[in-house]
Amino acid sequence: MTNASLFNQSESSNRLSWNATVIASAIKMGAFLQSWEWGEYQRALGLKIQRLVSSSTISTTASQPEQVLAIRHPWPLGLDYWYLPKGPIGPVSESFRQQIFAACGDGIMLRYEPLAPLNWAGIKVRNHQPGRTLHLDLRPGFEHILKTMESKTRYNINLSLRHGIVARLMTPEEYPKFVTLMLETAKRGHFTPHPGPRYLELFNHFKTPEATAIMIGAFSGSKLLAATIVIDFAGTRTYLHAASTPDEREKKAPHALQAFIIQDAISRGLHTYDFWGLAPAGATDSHPWQGFSKFKQGFGGTPYEALGTYETALRPKLYSILRQLRKITG
Repeated sequence: MTNASLFNQSESSNRLSWNATVIASAIKMGAFLQSWEWGEYQRALGLKIQRLVSSSTISTTASQPEQVLAIRHPWPLGLDYWYLPKGPIGPVSESFRQQIFAACGDGIMLRYEPLAPLNWAGIKVRNHQPGRTLHLDLRPGFEHILKTMESKTRYNINLSLRHGIVARLMTPEEYPKFVTLMLETAKRGHFTPHPGPRYLELFNHFKTPEATAIMIGAFSGSKLLAATIVIDFAGTRTYLHAASTPDEREKKAPHALQAFIIQDAISRGLHTYDFWGLAPAGATDSHPWQGFSKFKQGFGGTPYEALGTYETALRPKLYSILRQLRKITG
């Protein structure tokens, strides 16, 4: 069940209360995925969401509130499952577990990314979000961070400046340039990008004091060479969507872009930069993420590994059959 009694004030009050709990939970990676804004963004994409709050949180002033954003996703054969990104939040009592399972009972399974081990009879599956990332502490300031970067990375940042690369915030009018660059990047990298309007929805919903989506680009004259959409939430800037062109590669535009992202985050008082995605520890050079992982690691930072993604069947027999089919069909 959803506890509507908690959300009987203005949407602004509801948002502030919800986000305060998410921020206090100190999720180390991807906290924005439990934000109020992410829920509204998913709703705008046509997905059903539930904001679940434990009964004890409502009835008492709980020192550790329990809550979770649940998003319903389609599965084969007209079925659905519920996804709890970077959740649930709080100690996750047995009563809250029962509440979650009841509220999501119309799905075939729960997919979740727990912040601590849960005894939910879950099966660990392939990560839904990046399982490993790189965190850069912004508190020492840019000059200190610059000194701790790999020497080649520092050299390439300076080289980009000598080539006249300008990294800056992009305007809404420049959004088509970002989409064009993303399509080019997707074609080169053999992946399917989100439709253009999906990125626009991100900007439409991440524009509150607590959660903001920002588009940043690195230009050679008027030509966009590298760009990103970052999300600022809970003191952390996350490098979410990125695009670049191999044109004028010698000008090192991606290095200028990262340097600006870091400097701008520091100027806004953020404490952490999350590079959002790193190859698994011990991965060989053949791993598809190894190239950009080495690029990111050149800027410094500390690797962080999440617990991963789990699935718990809500309709065990049907889930077992479909899980076997997934293994067969890939």
